[in-house]
Amino acid sequence: LADPTTIGTPVTTSTNDLPLSFKNDAHINSRIKKFGKSSLELNIDDFISSATVPEQLKFEEGDFTIEMFIRVDEATLQDNVLFSINTDASNYMQFRLANQKGLAYEANVSGTATVIEGANTSIETQQFAKRRFAHVSVSRDLTEETLYLHYNGNVIANASFSEANLTFTSNVEVGTTFKGYMDEIRVSDKARYGDTDFTPPTKRFRPDGETIFLVHFD
Repeated sequence: LADPTTIGTPVTTSTNDLPLSFKNDAHINSRIKKFGKSSLELNIDDFISSATVPEQLKFEEGDFTIEMFIRVDEATLQDNVLFSINTDASNYMQFRLANQKGLAYEANVSGTATVIEGANTSIETQQFAKRRFAHVSVSRDLTEETLYLHYNGNVIANASFSEANLTFTSNVEVGTTFKGYMDEIRVSDKARYGDTDFTPPTKRFRPDGETIFLVHFD
């Protein structure tokens, strides 16, 4: 994203394929960040969005990973959407926080929903640190027909996921109902993480051959 203007207001900018707009009071905050110069600060009604979906985000029958660093600014985990693509009310995908579960992923195709939730019902007491950045991710391995959810590098879901038709055509939205801070959002066209725990990245994401969307919020 481009630097803020001189009065600190975020400006609309774009890559070649995905113009992003700040909605309501979504803004860049230079005091609180995980890496780099700043992060994205959001309240429940704030988000950033693009009406268009580039070809690389039409996952169809392919592997993918959506990951980011988040700092929750609420007393407990709520049901908050982190990343979504919404063609319409019957066709959408959501990567979100889930109260008591940690994370969830939903794919709704023609009104039929497939939902994968974290299996750890003690996620808050075991892993969730209030007002601390955490790495969260969802990975889909189509060959194995499996979807993985990770919270701070720990596997909290390893579930069968055979849904292949994931071509959603409009409205990429980040942080739709999330209160807190986001930094370093990356989408990849591979399943970066699988059925084992891992150490979360310790530096800002760098683009590689599998990176299809990357925002530093600097």
